[in-house]
Amino acid sequence: MNETDPKEKGGDTDVAGIRFIVGDLAKNQGRMIGLFALLVIISGNFLAELFPPGVQKILNTNRYVKHVFAFLTLFFFVFLTMPDLKAEGASVVFGIYFIFLISSKLEPYAWFTILGLITMLYLIEIREDRIKTEDAAIGESAETDKTLAIIDNWIRPGAVIIICLTTIHGASNVVWRYLASPANSRPNFIQYILGDKVL
Repeated sequence: MNETDPKEKGGDTDVAGIRFIVGDLAKNQGRMIGLFALLVIISGNFLAELFPPGVQKILNTNRYVKHVFAFLTLFFFVFLTMPDLKAEGASVVFGIYFIFLISSKLEPYAWFTILGLITMLYLIEIREDRIKTEDAAIGESAETDKTLAIIDNWIRPGAVIIICLTTIHGASNVVWRYLASPANSRPNFIQYILGDKVL
């Protein structure tokens, strides 16, 4: 009897131990890392009590310090998890945070529209990578090219255009509400953008 060597099946080492039982599950640690990141982000909401009382008071009352920590969190995650953005430098983080500041003043319908479309773009990216990987494995490219053409030519650009139009519309409403408010009672624009006041 001629048994197939595990190395000929694509593995470079003999499968043994727990890996023999769980199989390819051990290779999918990326999903566990994603879950870990989500759990860390959620648990961060409950860690403020570990700070000294004076720091807790500052974080609870000073919105500018909150913005500093939010920016540092964004900076950390962009440079740690997004190598393509890392190559563009720190300016991209400032741009993303500015868009976040504007979005914090949007009407709920505009905010949820943008969030939904950004989520859709992320899911499309995941799906596109999976289509490429699966079809490359089985050697079919014609159907893949057609599907990717629809995604690249219609779905993704359409979503980006709607995001841009919604953001411009929402941002113009933010500026209009600021300028329409009484001049003697409104804060300066930086305080308005960084503060929690909605005009």
